Amino acid sequence: SIHSMDLSACDDYESEKDWIYLNCSQEDQCSKLKDLHTAWRFGLSPMIIVIIVLSIFALIFNLIYTVLIHIIWVREKFKGHKRTAIVADRSAATIGTIILLYIVLIIWHTTGFGYATASIIFVLALCDYLWIANNFFVITILMCVAVMKPIFYVTRVKFRHCIMLGWTFAVVSVTLSIILGLGASALFFPSESIFPCPVATCQYPFAIAILSLICLGYSLILACYFVIGLKLRKRIDKMAIFSFRVSFGVISIVYLPAIITYIIAVINFENFSGLGDSFSSPCSRLEKGSSLLLCCNLMGATALCWLIGMTIDAIFNIVTEAKLYAHFSVLSRLKTMLIKEKP
Repeated sequence: SIHSMDLSACDDYESEKDWIYLNCSQEDQCSKLKDLHTAWRFGLSPMIIVIIVLSIFALIFNLIYTVLIHIIWVREKFKGHKRTAIVADRSAATIGTIILLYIVLIIWHTTGFGYATASIIFVLALCDYLWIANNFFVITILMCVAVMKPIFYVTRVKFRHCIMLGWTFAVVSVTLSIILGLGASALFFPSESIFPCPVATCQYPFAIAILSLICLGYSLILACYFVIGLKLRKRIDKMAIFSFRVSFGVISIVYLPAIITYIIAVINFENFSGLGDSFSSPCSRLEKGSSLLLCCNLMGATALCWLIGMTIDAIFNIVTEAKLYAHFSVLSRLKTMLIKEKP
């Protein structure tokens, strides 16, 4: 047929495995076939290699920080700084998520990508993102209170309040991640979903509401950082200003790519709908080739930015945590070797 001739003439056509698409009648078949091949090879792409390497660094640095802080807390009988408790919670969440995602990826490669695997991946990824996003939100509010009301911060805000607030937001994050993860799985696998959620009447309104909530949270963080920045301009403490800039940079690296990815995903909801079910037949798989590649690129770019942010965050926390140098002489000597103090 005309279609089989067109497809077999494509530059990316591989007769050994692409013959199953010869009877498919679609527009732009060569482009879709190329995108489908690229999506199938995404697991061996340079982006994935960089993500794996970065995840190892993020895991190592967050482990170092979490273990050392826990040792200090045991020595001081859990009398720690309020900010340190929230930062340690964020590092622990990052460690747990990276380890769990390694396990899920192994299961994915051994059992295949189905509704159950997709649900677990989406729930875990969203749980970590929302947990860390809420953690950043809490620490930003804490910084704002410390700058605006220093006496109230020192006398009224206690260590246990920060722990309780962090875990309250964690419960909210886990609940939202389960709902969002099952909703995303329903978008990709509508035929296997445990609850029906049509794109027009359910997915779109729910996605717009969540996007508005995320943008509102980021706007509040921007407002708090603007207030903090105005206050810090009156001070000469260069370390405080540097810490402020790095914290804001890490939050932007984590937040902004996720918001952009979410917006692109909402725009392409119709294309992503039934993407998982399309694996069942060759023609539907070829039709969804471009959408599959876009989905892989979006998830890869978001994971890459998240890992960059979490690696920078862990390194920065190790470098700027004063108690580490007070309790561990090796770190203190290393700091003296690397940073020569001027007279």
